[in-house]
Amino acid sequence: MAIANVATSCVNDLITKMKSVPAFSKKVIYAYTQDDLYDVAAQLNFPCAGILYEGIRSVPDADSRNTGKGLSAELSCSLLLLVSGKTIGNADYKVTATEILDQFRDAIKGTRSPANNYWKFVIESAVEARKDSYAYVQRWSTPVLLT
Repeated sequence: MAIANVATSCVNDLITKMKSVPAFSKKVIYAYTQDDLYDVAAQLNFPCAGILYEGIRSVPDADSRNTGKGLSAELSCSLLLLVSGKTIGNADYKVTATEILDQFRDAIKGTRSPANNYWKFVIESAVEARKDSYAYVQRWSTPVLLT
């Protein structure tokens, strides 16, 4: 799989897995930056989610030490969940956010990427929020071989 194909295929794989969460079948956005995601999300109802492709980085492997090819790499993506910060009565949207993050994690963990390697969970945390919304990130990576 060529580099452009492996990146596109892996991003599309995560989008499909995120959309498998019933409430998100039409609420997953592919964005280039967090700002782009917020701009598009403003047109959708909360909660909504997006995926940011973070790139591919080289990793040391036996092949690169022996042949100098250096074809082993790690691809990473961030899944961003945006939830409303507005309150209606005693509604606590943080509970909803953790439930959705659990569902995203369940949809991805233990599955293989199109590069035929398992997706690896890296981190989950709150990130900078905007007015009237909260944001959470899940970061996933997978080994890829550049061919």
